[in-house]
Amino acid sequence: MKITVAIACYNLEDRIADCLESVIFQDYQDIEILIVDDHSTDHSVEVVNKLIMEHPERDFRLIINEKNLGLCEVRNIAIDEA
Repeated sequence: MKITVAIACYNLEDRIADCLESVIFQDYQDIEILIVDDHSTDHSVEVVNKLIMEHPERDFRLIINEKNLGLCEVRNIAIDEA
């Protein structure tokens, strides 16, 4: 059974790699990793894209909001997309 791990991201350049790697290296492999970036102004998206490129065997989806919508809306987007 495939599960989705949804991760809200906003200016997490220094922490997002650790967060994603904790999901990437799980023993259970049938995971979709859904990242919803809330229009970060740092290099969060670049860090995420680098990890996506380094782990093509994993099922990633990255959604980037065109403007900052806030955590509640980001969570709603993640729920709708999952």
